[in-house]
Amino acid sequence: MFKVGDMLETEAALPELRAATTLLGAVTDEFAARRMNASISKALAGQTMDSLA
Repeated sequence: MFKVGDMLETEAALPELRAATTLLGAVTDEFAARRMNASISKALAGQTMDSLA
């Protein structure tokens, strides 16, 4: 995250910036998925299938 920020501040070349953001996305995907699943679980807690229809 800091690397991408530094690259933006120093106006890094576009291909290098794209590679860095792709890598950042890859390493944060699992965290984002776990957080989303936790939020969905919390929102659905105590609900029945009938109440969701």
